[in-house]
Amino acid sequence: MTPATGLSSDEAARRLTRHGPDEIPSEPRIPVWRRVLQQLRDPLILVLLVAAALTIATGDLSDASVILVMFLGPFLGMPLPLLPAQILWINLLTHGLPGVALGAEPVAPATMRHPPRPPEESVLGAGLWPRILFMGAFIATVTLAAGVWARETGRPWQSMIFLVLGATQLGVALGGPGRVPAA
Repeated sequence: MTPATGLSSDEAARRLTRHGPDEIPSEPRIPVWRRVLQQLRDPLILVLLVAAALTIATGDLSDASVILVMFLGPFLGMPLPLLPAQILWINLLTHGLPGVALGAEPVAPATMRHPPRPPEESVLGAGLWPRILFMGAFIATVTLAAGVWARETGRPWQSMIFLVLGATQLGVALGGPGRVPAA
């Protein structure tokens, strides 16, 4: 054999029978249910699930949607939907100035004339629970759909997730309490 002529057909056939085809063996595919089970064995994932449950229980819609995006993203093929710095920016964006602005809004004139809520009523009563669950799931779904679309079309999907999550959370904050008419 010379580099110019290569192997003869007979030598190639002998090597094929002795060593097998010249290819890298592919790893067996792991079923989705086994990947989910592996994820749930990770202590950090369990901490993330507990954090999601606590944020939903306390009514913190924006953090609940971020946690849902971070939890569900890997199941959709996005290993790290948001970088830590992006999560910090979203928290600053949605809890910083909008929180100060909403806290400085004038109180409705008839607020003190309403009777207090019954002591046995939950703070999340009067339909707030379903609204929090729906809006958190809605924001997470829209964000993940945009991320999957961006990834499939070759766009920067982490930036798209960051933009959509921040914009939808700001939209929810701005659409929250209505403006109080001047007295």
